[in-house]
Amino acid sequence: MSIFSNLQTYAAKWSAKGSRAISKEEKAEIQSADVVSSEYGLSMVFTLKGGKGKKFIPVSRDSQLAEGDAVSVASITFVELEREGDNNIFRADGDAK
Repeated sequence: MSIFSNLQTYAAKWSAKGSRAISKEEKAEIQSADVVSSEYGLSMVFTLKGGKGKKFIPVSRDSQLAEGDAVSVASITFVELEREGDNNIFRADGDAK
């Protein structure tokens, strides 16, 4: 057995595990989706219906969206990324209205 087998891997690259369209249930929760600037780049802010607040998901690195874009909720897709030693993360993309 190699000495490297049991060591933690650092700085591995994130890779796409899969992607999916927004579900009907998720669409029903969203009042609006907009692109905003955040500490680490662009994020999609989801304003939830019924005064349930806002949720943020970073925008996909490959997205054509820009800060200030209003996003068509029906067009939203989520990309799940994985990397050894870390929990999976999600990125959002979609089409501007």
